[in-house]
Amino acid sequence: MLDYCLAPGVYLPETIPWVDFFTRLSLAEFKKLKTVPIAFQMKNNRSRKSESIHIKDVLSAIIRDCRKETNTELLEIRKFWNSILDTAVTDNAQPTALKGSTLLVTVKSSTLTHQLRFRTQDIIGAINRMSGRRRISKIKIKTGTF
Repeated sequence: MLDYCLAPGVYLPETIPWVDFFTRLSLAEFKKLKTVPIAFQMKNNRSRKSESIHIKDVLSAIIRDCRKETNTELLEIRKFWNSILDTAVTDNAQPTALKGSTLLVTVKSSTLTHQLRFRTQDIIGAINRMSGRRRISKIKIKTGTF
């Protein structure tokens, strides 16, 4: 039997009709999948009589698995951020995303945004020194909540 690769480590048996798969995947069909991501721990709030799992739940678990490596890098950068800057700044400004070599920092007040823009090059240099490589080349600062 030929299997279709849905995502890294997740295979879809040929016997599952594609239309049914993209609408709802029955529990029996879901159990036929060769492997399921380790992080897939779905909390099923439905009654035990229900036999189907919505595709949204399956795909969200797969996407969550695929983003782990970037989140690990962001957590490392947050540790550096908290050690570089004083607590008055870190309580109101935190790195929220990492896209390539651009670090997105969310700041609670526009006053702090202005202050951080002056210190951007110093912060980039300190993070790159602490990580041991040229990880960050640009910082984008936005006002919002984190």
